[in-house]
Amino acid sequence: MKRIASIAFALAVVLGVASGVVGFIESPRHPPEAFTLSWVRQHAWIAFFKVDQVDADRGVVLYALTKQLQGKACPKQVRHLVQLNGKVLPGLDKLKAGQVVVCFGSQDKLVMTYVHGSWYLSASDKADASVWRTIQQRPDLNCLFVGPAAELADAFRELAAGREVMVRCQKGLKEPATQFVRCRPAKTEQEKRGLKRGEPVAALQAVADNLPADPAADPRKAIPALMKALSSDDPLVCATAAKLLKEIDLKAAKKAAER
Repeated sequence: MKRIASIAFALAVVLGVASGVVGFIESPRHPPEAFTLSWVRQHAWIAFFKVDQVDADRGVVLYALTKQLQGKACPKQVRHLVQLNGKVLPGLDKLKAGQVVVCFGSQDKLVMTYVHGSWYLSASDKADASVWRTIQQRPDLNCLFVGPAAELADAFRELAAGREVMVRCQKGLKEPATQFVRCRPAKTEQEKRGLKRGEPVAALQAVADNLPADPAADPRKAIPALMKALSSDDPLVCATAAKLLKEIDLKAAKKAAER
């Protein structure tokens, strides 16, 4: 039994090393909350898709490529098999046509997908790279990002352009509370390895506390905190608050802009 356990552990280590950005989360030395989107952008191919069709009965979702941000060429169409053990995983069962899907990975066979507020690990078919099969849900990756997939796509675009960005993420594996952190384009070797966590943004903590965990839930409870954040001396805090306010309540955003 010990030998079997040792072989299984060794295999897990090999798979983790081989899968690069997909395997980093498995390392006990580097917990997920130690990594940032800046690190992911340095080490992964990244692509944005939109949900094209959903077949809930068969557990199949079709994605259409909208933009390849970086890395290897991606299939223009993806057939995602979202059932696991005969059931569609939570989150994937709520997909609708038009929703944004963010995907990244470091090799042909493993892909990390973020959609509808949840992370999933999938494997592409050996014979057809455009067919992805869901392996497991990865709630631990909420330590990288939580929120609408469109915001994650925007964050990757900003980092790719060399600009700092603020994103919302879970504080820790066992701490469901969220926070906003600064993600800077990686410059130092330590930042490129992902060992320098994003700096928490105190001025947006009240916003994080009032935003719902479910991207589909009503976020208007955060409007008072966002209005307050607009008066911050930090231009990026103001820009982040203004962007979120515009997404939540366009009328409130216009009134704030008129002040």
